[in-house]
Amino acid sequence: MRHAEALSDAAHSPLPYWGGSICFRGELKRAVVGPALNGRHGDSLELIERLWEQAAAADPPADLFQKMTYVELKQRLSELLLQRLDRVAMLSSVEGREPFLDHELVQFAIALPPRMKYRDGRGKHVLRQAVRDILPAEILNRPKQGFGTPMVEWLRGPFGQRAQETVRRSTLIERGALRLAPIERLFAEHRSGRLDWSYQLWNVYNVCAWHDRWVAGRAGG
Repeated sequence: MRHAEALSDAAHSPLPYWGGSICFRGELKRAVVGPALNGRHGDSLELIERLWEQAAAADPPADLFQKMTYVELKQRLSELLLQRLDRVAMLSSVEGREPFLDHELVQFAIALPPRMKYRDGRGKHVLRQAVRDILPAEILNRPKQGFGTPMVEWLRGPFGQRAQETVRRSTLIERGALRLAPIERLFAEHRSGRLDWSYQLWNVYNVCAWHDRWVAGRAGG
């Protein structure tokens, strides 16, 4: 029943699949955001919901996968993934190429029915079928693997101490945009091993270091 409810929710909201990309929300967000923002921080999901609604308005019969793809193309792909690829590749003087983003191939893929994209609990069905005579089974059938970092462990060691010091002396704390006390509790709980706040702490550290360097003009971090 819970799976059916989740699918039903996903048909009307991007939260079930996009929620993992939203770092702070609800009570935790209200605790961390400081008085200087004066309630103007908004909700991160609002932008995604607008794109979700645009997809539905542009093509009312659009299925769940088509809406998800629309949001990814409009937001995460361009804002994060392609930008990151370009920076990393050009750092080594390599010109990146993304053949799966050929516009005709993208249009073809979006138009495919859901059963061609996801079947028997696995994604990329049509792609797997297309290359099954080319790739060996151990590659074709292996689970998806990202390029993760051991941030959980790093934030419990010397890097976590440096990150915490950066947050403590950040101009965002000085200006009241963030509250230090609840952030300190997150660091303490994470360091103790009781809870995993690595995602939240990594984001707080990044926004503090970014603001200090590029907005406040303060070196370090």
